[in-house]
Amino acid sequence: MKKIISEHHQDVIEQLRSQRADLISYIRRTRKAIEDFAPSALRGERMTQAKAQMKAVVETTESAADLIMARAEDCLNAPADEAPDAYRARVNDACLQIIEACAFQDLTGQRINKVATMLSTIEARLAALEHELGEPFGLEVEDPQLGLVDDVLLQGPALPNGGGITQHDVDAILRRG
Repeated sequence: MKKIISEHHQDVIEQLRSQRADLISYIRRTRKAIEDFAPSALRGERMTQAKAQMKAVVETTESAADLIMARAEDCLNAPADEAPDAYRARVNDACLQIIEACAFQDLTGQRINKVATMLSTIEARLAALEHELGEPFGLEVEDPQLGLVDDVLLQGPALPNGGGITQHDVDAILRRG
């Protein structure tokens, strides 16, 4: 005994098949986007390297700044009765050490570029995953423990093209505190 499926039921079955195919395609694209994003990289070696690079930038910059200031102080604190030739030698020596200390800039620039490239890659992969899922993640999380002062300071120094914290902002914070 053969049942005859109505035209309406066949349309419904065809719609379900189409929706199933769309859902399978969506799941495959989402899985691929997650694989491309590689969330394990955020917890793995690359993130550890990025943190180490940024720590090295801070340490190198701090060390160079300390040396530069110390050598400048050596020149400024020369004994008043120091012979001109001895003073000239002191200043020359200090200037050479200052120039050597300024070489940190090249290494810190390279380190910061590595971290910036990694962050750009993460941002691009997140955008692709977000696009594939069809809705924004809303990753801008408000931390209730950050106060106004911390929020402003996290913006960093003023940038040449605007943004960041200005001297006026610093003065306003200091007046409040």
